Amino acid sequence: MLQKQESVKLWTKDYIFLFFTNFFMTVGGQMLMSSLPLFALHVLGANDSQVGSLVAVYSFAALLIRPFAGYSYDQIGRKITYLFSLLIFALLAFGHLTVASFFWLIVFRVLTGVTFGVASAGGPILAADLVHPSRRAEGVGYFSLSLTFAMAIAPYLGVSIIDTGNYYALFTVTGFLFVLSFISAALVKNPSLPVKKERFTWESCFEKRILSVAVLTMLMHVLMGGILSFAILFGEELGVPNAGWFFILNSVGVVITRMFAGRIQDRRGPKPVIIFAFIALALGFVLLALSTGPQLFYVSALIIGMGNGSMMPSLQAMIFNMVVPERRGAANSTYFAALDIGVGSGSVILGFIATHAGYANMFLTCALFLVLPFLCFWFYTNKDYEIKAAEIKALESKKALE
Repeated sequence: MLQKQESVKLWTKDYIFLFFTNFFMTVGGQMLMSSLPLFALHVLGANDSQVGSLVAVYSFAALLIRPFAGYSYDQIGRKITYLFSLLIFALLAFGHLTVASFFWLIVFRVLTGVTFGVASAGGPILAADLVHPSRRAEGVGYFSLSLTFAMAIAPYLGVSIIDTGNYYALFTVTGFLFVLSFISAALVKNPSLPVKKERFTWESCFEKRILSVAVLTMLMHVLMGGILSFAILFGEELGVPNAGWFFILNSVGVVITRMFAGRIQDRRGPKPVIIFAFIALALGFVLLALSTGPQLFYVSALIIGMGNGSMMPSLQAMIFNMVVPERRGAANSTYFAALDIGVGSGSVILGFIATHAGYANMFLTCALFLVLPFLCFWFYTNKDYEIKAAEIKALESKKALE
């Protein structure tokens, strides 16, 4: 098996083009997300409540479009759906140049959220199509690094442009980034897959075979909602200089584990990778809760990143191994819907805990909460995955012999 894996090329021309497609798209999207609150406050005169609604409408729009995105990738076609969403992304970015009121900014955020819900699902699906099954977890993991690198630099780039005082330059730059993403995606030659035409139904949009992984994904992203919403606020409360470094160090941890986690999963299955992730996340959250200064705060960021870097691509690779290729769109949209629900509900629930018990106790609660998804994985998800992945592997072997 080892020899077989190493003989299969991973970084093909198409895979590299797809990697940069996702990188350019994410940089542009994250630059907008991190900078639009400042634009709304300082240019459009919005208040804090209105600024908060920017994130809410964006996430809600992305969640609503997920089922339709999965159907489109499976039934209309991978590449045409992906390219169309990237083109709309570019037009919307340039369209921000015309925004002169908060109402129209909200309209653009809803439309951008819808487009993001479609475009963000496409990259992992195409990556799973391009990568040989023997290196699928490794390939999905490395592909996810395009997201990690983009999220590490995008906020800095966005704020740097805004610091020049020219807010509209931000929309021009992001528009060109989406154009680059579109061009890179157009150069990808994805394999043609048989399409079994189905009418638009609930079953055609969601994949029941991956329900066990979707439940685990939702539970794990409850914790991610807490990290995304409150890590920097906790750092500021502790008086940590440059609390934004939390996410840079978090990204470093992700990169470290992506170097080996996918390869281990392809050889030995997801169990050792996910158990390592649970241990790293539990340790990271405890250290974060115990932080009184920058040392533990930064160390916890690195360790939590290592946990996330193992867990998230492992879960995504699992769903692709549990379904036939022509159902990967529905499977991926189901996965992302669970992710959206987890992040959204986690921000609300953990925000309530933080308000009444403080940030430190909230992060300690996160560590204790990990018991629930661990039990879900041990007694439900892993067993269900082994059965269904074996069924798909047998089916693929049978097709290869025919």
